[in-house]
Amino acid sequence: MVPTYPFHPMAMARSALTVQAASGNRLSLGIGPSHPSVIEDMYGYSYARPRAHTAEYVAALQRAFVLDGRAEAHGEFFDYGGMFGVPDPGTLRSPGVLIAALAPKMLQLAGEHADGTLLWLADETALATHAVPLITQAAERAGRPSPRIISCMPVAVCDNEATGREQAAKMYAAYRSIPTYQRILGAGASSNPEDVVLVGRIDSIRTRLERWQELGVTDVVFSPFPLAGNRRESLTRTREELASLSAT
Repeated sequence: MVPTYPFHPMAMARSALTVQAASGNRLSLGIGPSHPSVIEDMYGYSYARPRAHTAEYVAALQRAFVLDGRAEAHGEFFDYGGMFGVPDPGTLRSPGVLIAALAPKMLQLAGEHADGTLLWLADETALATHAVPLITQAAERAGRPSPRIISCMPVAVCDNEATGREQAAKMYAAYRSIPTYQRILGAGASSNPEDVVLVGRIDSIRTRLERWQELGVTDVVFSPFPLAGNRRESLTRTREELASLSAT
């Protein structure tokens, strides 16, 4: 996922189409406004009106992806126009655009104007009552296809679930102080990140993933985290056992 504020949409469109050409039209571009602590404190930009900024950004990308030799945007945040050439446009397809969305207005934007969303720390309750219905209904009202719903989640395969969640509480403590993530956690069954992450034996993780699929999740992105002790061994086990799920 690429933050929108520090990257001009024309430059992003060029980079995206380069990857699209190199990958044989397999790119899905994930974007999002990120958070004030990143955009303002790290990059030094204003974080003004993130939904409106993202909406203009998406429109600018989609204009460039028309592949007719021009990229332009004329709005509150962007006002530019320029020539925009790509090699062999006859074989190049527009990449899909996914918006990192957790709040209601961002999920609505993703449903109305993008191909789907990227979620983070959305448990089964948040999926069922918040994320999935909001984006799905928005897509339906806009006459768009069913959106991709990509759930990104920290994961650790281990025998002792309590120990795994203790480690997760330390590693993901910062999410308790980020309002956007508190919003999605608040829509779920617990406001504590360690209660939401995928932790435990692979069978219990498989059961949760099956429930996600029932709720409408189309893709999963795992973010393995190590347990205390032998970190490398812990990560290796998690990756190997997650890989085994694709064969079942």
